[in-house]
Amino acid sequence: MPYITNVFKWVAESATKCSIVPARLDVWEVDHYSDKYVVNLNKNTCICFKWELNGIPCADAWACIIKKRERPEAYVHECYTKSTYLKAYTPSIKPLRGVKQWERSDMVQPLPPLMRKMPGRPSLKKRKKEQGEVKDSGAIKRPKRVFKCSKCGQTGHYATKCKNPLAPTPRD
Repeated sequence: MPYITNVFKWVAESATKCSIVPARLDVWEVDHYSDKYVVNLNKNTCICFKWELNGIPCADAWACIIKKRERPEAYVHECYTKSTYLKAYTPSIKPLRGVKQWERSDMVQPLPPLMRKMPGRPSLKKRKKEQGEVKDSGAIKRPKRVFKCSKCGQTGHYATKCKNPLAPTPRD
């Protein structure tokens, strides 16, 4: 499985920092980051319990498997195999009837949960309104102000950005 291949890349990199001492038959003592772990390859167990939890050999077990010159894929739990994956998705899902064909019940319909005022200062973030909701609350808005240059008298820019010649000033 592709997931196992990705996990094995990480485990193989971490296993390079392990030093291994065989204790007896398939029981190994592994020194990993100055901490000692006991790995039993017959029972597929390690003291760190990662192997038992997810069914994939941990870095300590990986180092022992490689030292023994065996394939790590043989020590992966069978739930990660392709055949098990296909078995899980083989049965088809039965279709459901539409809502109109459901059986009617005499029970009272459930009510929505009660709204409760949350503690603390209320949030200032407003929600986005859905399509069809009224956008403004009826307040009258001011018309937008038109920019006017004080040098040339034209609209659309200010005097600081003006490149037009000065407007003639009316003399009295």
